[in-house]
Amino acid sequence: MDSDLKYVLGIMKCSESRKKYERYIWENREYFSRIPKSALDVIDVCTNLKGLKEHMQFRVNKDGEEEADMCKALREIVEEAEKQGVRKGVKQGRQQGRRQGRRQGEEILGQLVGRLLSEGRTEDARLAAEDEAARRKLYREYGILNGCEARD
Repeated sequence: MDSDLKYVLGIMKCSESRKKYERYIWENREYFSRIPKSALDVIDVCTNLKGLKEHMQFRVNKDGEEEADMCKALREIVEEAEKQGVRKGVKQGRQQGRRQGRRQGEEILGQLVGRLLSEGRTEDARLAAEDEAARRKLYREYGILNGCEARD
């Protein structure tokens, strides 16, 4: 069997790039799926591979040495990162949707108020600003929602 040093040096060489060290781990998964704790300690001290050690679950092998499955830890980190990315994307999407909705709402209200004022309907303009039901009725009257019915 190859020495731990070969793999420790190999991972250290790739540690500046997440893609490189992930590829190295997968290419050498036979070793990294049963990495000795002593080798992992050296990797932890000599590299900047964040989060790996926290995901390690150590077990004692038949020789009485502690070892862990670095491949499994890496999969868990990737899954966590993906979930976090989805959550972040959903949050950004909601924020963008709210901004867009506010902008569209302001536009259509502006259209309505502009048309009402141009026709001298100042009382209806005030009503549109204050009363949702009246505003909906006026939207329909002017066809401002482009065929989309405002919810009653």
